[in-house]
Amino acid sequence: MTPMVMALAERLGAGRTMAMVVPDGRDCPAALALLTDPAPGRGGGLATAVLVRTGSGPGAPVVDQHLRVDAGARGPRPDLADVVIGSRRIRELARRHPAAPVVASPVAGECWLRPGPGAVTRLRVISTEPFWPVWGSLLHGWLAAGLPPGGLASATGYAIRHRPGGVAAEQSVLFRRACR
Repeated sequence: MTPMVMALAERLGAGRTMAMVVPDGRDCPAALALLTDPAPGRGGGLATAVLVRTGSGPGAPVVDQHLRVDAGARGPRPDLADVVIGSRRIRELARRHPAAPVVASPVAGECWLRPGPGAVTRLRVISTEPFWPVWGSLLHGWLAAGLPPGGLASATGYAIRHRPGGVAAEQSVLFRRACR
């Protein structure tokens, strides 16, 4: 891990993640987010994404608080969740949680964004071990900020997590439009 990444992680504080997503297209702004995870061990809970758009000058940050759950865990009700992370096939996960604007499946390597009735943007998440909850929350924040889901059809993401005990982890991912 580079010294710069370590320095950033130390400033985040335990349990926080900084993530950035940069669309390949020039017509869509990039976004930087500071994420706070739910309390550990409950299978989910309230997560917060503070998202700032970049590009056309500094904008006001969007604070997005949402219910994020692990579909297979006992805890907060997944039927009420905004972000559902599950180990099922993506179509089954989406069918079981029709009201969730974001569903993500490590099994499929996909994430679906559903900003409204009948609208679905399917993204492949390309990485060795994606931080699925982090990217689910970032994508929900993207929707809450009113940014176009199609802008993520070809984008790059980068995240730094700071875990309790001072352990830091970094990751980059590629988002690509998934074939139907």
